[in-house]
Amino acid sequence: MHGKIYVPQQSSALYPTAGDTTDWTYGTYGIPSFTVELRPRTFQEGGFILPPDHILPTWEENRPAAFRFVEQLLAVSVA
Repeated sequence: MHGKIYVPQQSSALYPTAGDTTDWTYGTYGIPSFTVELRPRTFQEGGFILPPDHILPTWEENRPAAFRFVEQLLAVSVA
């Protein structure tokens, strides 16, 4: 969507860290967690600051995956 491609990968492959929120939520509560990196892809493209005109397109790109993730969590918790 919008010409953007998101590549699934382990967050540890993006940048090394230990004891982050995903570790804590899983280790303490057994809650599946993951890291979602949004636009822009690199510091040269703007770093972690999303221009206002990219907010809605970014949501549109990520909405299907977010909804699917929630559906899967609900299905597992009900089973």
